[in-house]
Amino acid sequence: MNKDIVPDSKDTFDFYIRELTHQIRSPLNNIINLAELALRENPADPLRNYVKTMERYASGLLALLDDIIDDVTQGDNERTEEISEFSITFLLDELRQGLESLRPAHHPDIDIEIEEPLPECFEGRGVKLRQVLVRLMDFSIRRAEASGIHLKLRWEQKGWLKFSIKLAGFSSSLKITHLETDPGLALCRGLLASLSSTLNTSWENDYLSLSFA
Repeated sequence: MNKDIVPDSKDTFDFYIRELTHQIRSPLNNIINLAELALRENPADPLRNYVKTMERYASGLLALLDDIIDDVTQGDNERTEEISEFSITFLLDELRQGLESLRPAHHPDIDIEIEEPLPECFEGRGVKLRQVLVRLMDFSIRRAEASGIHLKLRWEQKGWLKFSIKLAGFSSSLKITHLETDPGLALCRGLLASLSSTLNTSWENDYLSLSFA
């Protein structure tokens, strides 16, 4: 960052966040998109492995950066009072905005289903839920290269809000080991642990299912 242009005002913190987004996040997105375009040309090994490794680690770093920015921009009040009321409509709107910021090289069909009856408002940590959903979508689009993504929200009898993501047409190179080593999913598990939840993964015929409650 250029120290000569740092404003001398109470907006300095916001300035640094904007600079962080512009100077680091945007180049990372460009690296990821260029890697995806390169992979479309079906390069031979070992070049293909090099490009996929570069894309995977850039995606992991971008996910970490996004979570840091999301956390520090919440404000002291929101960080100390994490449990609050949030609406499903607002959560899904935030998710759509997060998906737009991913700017993937390919755009899969994304379907969102809400199983009725489902309350509109919940008590919980809406910000972390959004972070988890964006990270799972990022994995589904970039890592799994899914052609179809089905997100389902369901109200469980025990009073839990369950999220299920089913992937169709994902990359044939995706292996079960990727579900354990992917940095984006690792971040999801950490966030879910703070919510006293876990990420469940399963293979169902030609589908990959990711879920948590």
